[in-house]
Amino acid sequence: DPDQQAKAEIIPGENGNNILNLGLVKGDKGQNGKNGQNGQDGKSYINDGSQVLNVRGLQIANIQSINVDDVPENTICLNEDSKQLVIRKNNSWKVLNMNNFEVETTYNNNNGVLPINFAIDNFTPSSNAKSTAEGLTTGYLSPDTSKSLLTPMNTLIRVDFKIASSDTTDSDYFIVGYENSLNIRINPGKKFVSVYSGNNKSYEMDYTAFGINLHDNKFHTAYFLLNCGYKGLTAYAIDGHYFNRSSAQTFLYMSSLRIRGTSTISVPENAMIVCNIGLSSILPSLKNNQAVSSDFTSFEGYYSCKNNSFTNQNSTNGILLKPFSNYDCFNSIQPYYIGDNQAFFNEDGCYKGSVAINAPYMFDSFTFECYFKYDSTYDTLYSMRRSIVGNMETYYSIGLQAGTVNKFTFKDYVAKTEITLVEELEKDKWHTLSISCFNKQAYIFIDGILTGVVPFAFYWNNIFLRACKSDNYVSPEKALYIKYVSFTIGEAKYFNHYDSSLTPTSPSNNNSYFYPLIDGRVANENTHSPLVQIDLNEGDSFDLHNVPLGETSGGFMNLIPIHYTYSNKPLVFNTKNTHIFIKNITGNPLKGTV
Repeated sequence: DPDQQAKAEIIPGENGNNILNLGLVKGDKGQNGKNGQNGQDGKSYINDGSQVLNVRGLQIANIQSINVDDVPENTICLNEDSKQLVIRKNNSWKVLNMNNFEVETTYNNNNGVLPINFAIDNFTPSSNAKSTAEGLTTGYLSPDTSKSLLTPMNTLIRVDFKIASSDTTDSDYFIVGYENSLNIRINPGKKFVSVYSGNNKSYEMDYTAFGINLHDNKFHTAYFLLNCGYKGLTAYAIDGHYFNRSSAQTFLYMSSLRIRGTSTISVPENAMIVCNIGLSSILPSLKNNQAVSSDFTSFEGYYSCKNNSFTNQNSTNGILLKPFSNYDCFNSIQPYYIGDNQAFFNEDGCYKGSVAINAPYMFDSFTFECYFKYDSTYDTLYSMRRSIVGNMETYYSIGLQAGTVNKFTFKDYVAKTEITLVEELEKDKWHTLSISCFNKQAYIFIDGILTGVVPFAFYWNNIFLRACKSDNYVSPEKALYIKYVSFTIGEAKYFNHYDSSLTPTSPSNNNSYFYPLIDGRVANENTHSPLVQIDLNEGDSFDLHNVPLGETSGGFMNLIPIHYTYSNKPLVFNTKNTHIFIKNITGNPLKGTV
């Protein structure tokens, strides 16, 4: 009980082994919590004494005896009524899916780095599936995983398909997409290709307008480009002809991917044959009517589907890590290219429209920095807030108030509060904004001076620069410039003091991301991009090859590898202009691999 002392004693056990007995103290319920006494106001301890379990630092409590407001975000507790573990997310209790617990905790703890290989090991055929020397002729495929693994940003999903030359059925056949979300279908009777959102058709067009004949008894290629692929949007193509685009989808899970139908959408036998599925973090050219390559060596995942070949053939000898891939989600900032919101750049940075960071991660330790400048010429034209950085999900912004005033503030639209950071910000001059988050607090610096500390609200899904949402960007053009954007992930540089170097003006060699934005340079220009930390248990090992630029895994097997074992404790970085190939894996060091 809480008023007793902790105990530790060693007693003899069987076969000469000793046993360590520990007596651990329960957490005190406290007098002032939900189940407290005397009617006093106050808060309970997180571990209220009703549970004894404390594993890996997780404080387990019964939610019937505590307030959700009294526990930190991501705290795991017990719902005694339903006998379920729950986790605090966005100020409410969500049921913790234990099947996904390993992946979820990896995402929360690895500073935003995706699992080392997003391409699943196998596709699973449906119970009625048939596969021949040409490919899958009946049924459908789904990934062999129940994990809630997010599809990485900028992912190419490629499917080669063939429809029967004589088929004139007026029905929309499912080619590729996500169950209950975006998918591509084709109608051989109407000769239409369509985009669906779930089971609702959102777009269709006559594919003969492309000048291609899908009834020639040959295989054709469908491209599904996820997130930011074509002019800032998800895009769809047949044989390299882009025919539609839609809003970027941040949360699409690999477990929901389907090929050639779903459990409720059935394509008749032999009406469509599917082969050569490819998953790649390198997108094809954005040029329309591009040639379709037959080479799959640059794909992280390749599945031929011929004669029941549903295993990833590109991971047979190891795992290839590429210098520009989606394993870290900040390799580039996404410009928007929609109507008046189109982003424009010049030698001073981004001066029109907005750019965004679409990363479905919640970092609680980071530093964001940028240079910005307002032009006083446009003061009288403003009827809206002039935001430098904002978030439509948690709905906050940092920027100037509307009108002609120069008050620079942090505005929280949910809490309906506004904190003054600078009473009178000088315009027509470059300034530095730094947001350094640590221990659930955001320290905001302007020109090296701490101007405010606000509650942590900087989740990086749908972060906008020059805006706080896609239709609320700063106008007119050249009223606000932003350049030299920098992120340091996993480190709050300035929560104690400000570094006199201010925001970097050129790439540095630390574990950060640097985007000049000058002349449209939106890719990370640091010498090194952190890829993933590989945790080894005792007995685990692997060999690593550095691959010369332009070569793939087939051309460097004779290179002398670097051998990593438990004693090395390696931190692997993906170096620019270099491929990394991991092979000869012993044990299970690649914990994030699905």
